[in-house]
Amino acid sequence: MPRMSLFKHRLNLTAINRMLVCISLLAMLCVYSGCRPETPVEEVSVEQTDAGEELPALDYGPTDWPYWRGPTQDGKPSESASAEKPWTSLENELWKIKVPGRGHSSPVIYGNQVFLTTADDAAETQSLLAFDRDSGDELWTRQVHQGNFPSDGEMHRKSTNASPTPACDGERVFALFLNDAQLYLSAYSLTGEQLWQTSTGAYISRFGLGPSPVLYQSYVIVASEHSGGGNITAVHRKTGKVAWRVKRTRADTYSSPAIFNIDGTDHMILSGANEVVSLDPANGKTRWSIEGTAKSTCGTAVRWNDLILVSGGYPERETMGIRVGAKAEKIWSAREKLYIPSLITFKGHVLGLNDDGIACCWEVETGKQTFKTRTSSGYAASPVLDGDQIIILNEQGMGSILNQNPNELESVSERSFGTNAMASPAISGDRLYLRVAEEGANGRQEYLYCLQK
Repeated sequence: MPRMSLFKHRLNLTAINRMLVCISLLAMLCVYSGCRPETPVEEVSVEQTDAGEELPALDYGPTDWPYWRGPTQDGKPSESASAEKPWTSLENELWKIKVPGRGHSSPVIYGNQVFLTTADDAAETQSLLAFDRDSGDELWTRQVHQGNFPSDGEMHRKSTNASPTPACDGERVFALFLNDAQLYLSAYSLTGEQLWQTSTGAYISRFGLGPSPVLYQSYVIVASEHSGGGNITAVHRKTGKVAWRVKRTRADTYSSPAIFNIDGTDHMILSGANEVVSLDPANGKTRWSIEGTAKSTCGTAVRWNDLILVSGGYPERETMGIRVGAKAEKIWSAREKLYIPSLITFKGHVLGLNDDGIACCWEVETGKQTFKTRTSSGYAASPVLDGDQIIILNEQGMGSILNQNPNELESVSERSFGTNAMASPAISGDRLYLRVAEEGANGRQEYLYCLQK
């Protein structure tokens, strides 16, 4: 080849190589900036559907912990539950049983049953389990899905294929799983009979699935928020039919909704996508929206009287208080990131723990910080409150009983449970249920503990 032609040939190859490099860089930038396939969302209004009959109001007893964060949806037992006897230690162990597989869902309790979800990653199975509340004996196991797990690249190392906590309405248990790039909500009877299974839509996983289902009137409500174009869907508890569905913004975020009645109005609060929003849980319509927290959040909102407290997340960091009245108003903001665990309120204060091992406390009315403390380990489990004490569990499996002290993290008693804890505790009367794991030479084994005051 003549020298000039060879030069032109090399020049063309250089230009092509540069173009290929640019295309690769643009593709990488597209992935990391959220430019991902869009999943179509078909909105459904309650006026369009005949989901089924109106069901009786949800009614729970003092020992029931029926869904994520308990009957109050903010980490506390119902007002009818007696808390006269305090926790003084975590040593009184009624039973401890092995839990097959792996999961971060929390235990839920209804009547004499404890429900839990789990996943066997090797066999690619996702299952719903039921145990006896008093003895820990396994009552039944139902395999809900097999195969079609997300790839390793679609899961965060701290996530599992059984992270959402189930919910129970007293007649049915609802389990939510990510499977075959969709969210499937399945209903089972209290004896383990599958009643129905409904897909709430496609789900593009970046780190796995976080939100747990929430119950409201005749509905089970599922938040599905991802960069492909998420939605919030309400499914009828008895029929499994979609009652309503609304679109959400394209953002990977993982918070579970919480429903609070403030001055006679029901607000379904959800954070993420750089906003805190209140939806009407009866139809999904937006009541109000306030800019704040972060693009990605994990914690569930809590309340104190007419105040909503939220925190997040990634990449922004903000904890904030919102007063809900004739309109919603942000009344304070702190530049603190409490990403994975949810907050807990007590005595006019709000306590937050984060996955970096920082504990912070603020006055709910003013946002004045009363303490900020570094602890020995990070947290994924959300705190729970029982009587005058708060119970926390760090990622290394250390459980602590805290006094409700707004000025310091005052521990009453501590006990180590295994080597890893990501699931949040559940309270049932004078008992505490913990899901933890022990990692050793023979691998990882999960356990469910039942402790008593």
